[in-house]
Amino acid sequence: MARLVLSRPRQPEAFRAVGTLISDPAVATALLRDKLTPVRKAPSAEIDELIAALDQKDFKTRDDAFRELRRIGIQAKSALESALEKSNSAELRQRIQSLLSEFRPVPSLEELRELRSIEVLEVIGTPEAQQILESLAKGATGINLTDEAAAASKRLAKSR
Repeated sequence: MARLVLSRPRQPEAFRAVGTLISDPAVATALLRDKLTPVRKAPSAEIDELIAALDQKDFKTRDDAFRELRRIGIQAKSALESALEKSNSAELRQRIQSLLSEFRPVPSLEELRELRSIEVLEVIGTPEAQQILESLAKGATGINLTDEAAAASKRLAKSR
């Protein structure tokens, strides 16, 4: 049970789960040893083959390649970006862009603080909080802080 709670985004629940696991090291190590496996390094040739398969006519081949590239994750990012630049196929470009949009880096402590601050502002919901969110939303596009502030600002505006 505690292992499942570790994956939740709310810190208090995860903190309690960590405490539960820490209180019984033997059980925790046995559980985690059985459940955790090292991430396999995907060979670049395999990644290239999967990217090529994204543009095949057969749906199952495309779908299987998409799922495998999603599983490989961030390891495929540079190869996907390279293929995106070189591709003339609109469908392949769309599939690659869809995969790349899923590869968001793990937020730093600073980013977590910023994201939690945005959450606080959204919950507060006062005109001043809305103004701060709108100001933050004017920042550089593609940055978590900017994107999340814009989304929070839109949600706040809709709720009024």
